[in-house]
Amino acid sequence: YNACLRDLTNLVPDDLSIRISKFNLRDDNTGTISGNAVSENQVRSLMDKMLASKQFLNPKMESRLIPPPIRGGNPEQSFTITFIYNAEPLTPPSSLTPPPGSKP
Repeated sequence: YNACLRDLTNLVPDDLSIRISKFNLRDDNTGTISGNAVSENQVRSLMDKMLASKQFLNPKMESRLIPPPIRGGNPEQSFTITFIYNAEPLTPPSSLTPPPGSKP
């Protein structure tokens, strides 16, 4: 749980363009985050980072536009991302091959 939260926190930008308000990680390592973002592009960028990290598998996003609370304000994206957390990213197969001349 703590490792997943730490890894997720490291992917979220510090500029407050994404605010995560709910986090859930089940015993089978399936997780969900929900929150608001300045735009859908910010959420897609987070998903791209999740994929690149190899620790968050198969992220899927649902989002919807929230009207501004006051006239003239900016709308926000409400989002939910589901994922599978992989605490130990897969090692590329090439690194599993012993060096030439070594004994297995």
